[in-house]
Amino acid sequence: MELGTSLIGERRVARRFQNFPEAARRKFEAVIKDYQNRLFSAINAKIPRGRTGAIAAALQGGVDSTPYKVRGWVSLAGGDRNKVILPALALEYGSNTSIKVKEKEGRLLYTVYGRYISPMLVNVGAYERTTNIVAQRFLRDPLDAMSGQVMSGLKQALADATKEV
Repeated sequence: MELGTSLIGERRVARRFQNFPEAARRKFEAVIKDYQNRLFSAINAKIPRGRTGAIAAALQGGVDSTPYKVRGWVSLAGGDRNKVILPALALEYGSNTSIKVKEKEGRLLYTVYGRYISPMLVNVGAYERTTNIVAQRFLRDPLDAMSGQVMSGLKQALADATKEV
């Protein structure tokens, strides 16, 4: 039985059989499902809930198993890009940038001090706002905490699978 290892970036390792034995696939599937469940729980415990809970609701995970591969995943796949993914990235990595509105713009006002008025057009001058969002690392910290344990568990599963085959 031939094995090959592929390193993809910093966080992805692929170990491939020439022909993936069924016993080895089942063993890997059990190990990966266990780690995927633990990672999902750790991220779910740290994820910011906010006012709407949209980021937490978008968290999804699973294990995909085919005759040729077993893949565990946890992501924010269930969310709208502008309402979930971009705010989640801002919270994960933090933000300290300036947002500028270079032109004045007109706005219609319908209320003043909580009282309804007839609509009036008001010009708002150009302004600049600095975002100050501190990085919360709710996705990366659980993964970093588990990475050594996951790698040793996968190496042990691989060793067990190659002994059985």
